[in-house]
Amino acid sequence: MHTQSTNLHEVIYVSTRAEGISDHEVVDGIVLPSGIKNRRLNITGCLWFSQHRFLQILEGPRKAVEDVYAAILRDQRHREITTVSSSPITNRSFSRWGMRALQNDNEQSIQAIIEEYAPGTQIERQVSEVTPDQRSFLDQVRAYLINLANAEHATK
Repeated sequence: MHTQSTNLHEVIYVSTRAEGISDHEVVDGIVLPSGIKNRRLNITGCLWFSQHRFLQILEGPRKAVEDVYAAILRDQRHREITTVSSSPITNRSFSRWGMRALQNDNEQSIQAIIEEYAPGTQIERQVSEVTPDQRSFLDQVRAYLINLANAEHATK
């Protein structure tokens, strides 16, 4: 499940889903093309989405991750984008997926992140120094998404 490498970087962000973006558009317009592009760029990750929110983890070579994230920041399908974390990592959490999509309209498990880092404001915030408490919290979120992704994969 984890792939070890050097020069790995991770970006975690939350955003509000733009009005009028259907689930079909999320899958066909974001997830499928991103999965193809990410594999070419050696990026892996997970996109969790609900009717109102996105939470994404991107991991891979730093420049590639930063370039993809810069494109996301310009993407009109996202509003109120907030960087939760941008930091080096030693292991990939989603090495099996170029872009693992998870849809869940029960936002309770992810809502804590959104409330902490993006409580409805339009302020983009870069977190360069993550405290141990924040790292623990992010590790819990990552573990939740990994478990959800693996559970969905096992049922297919």
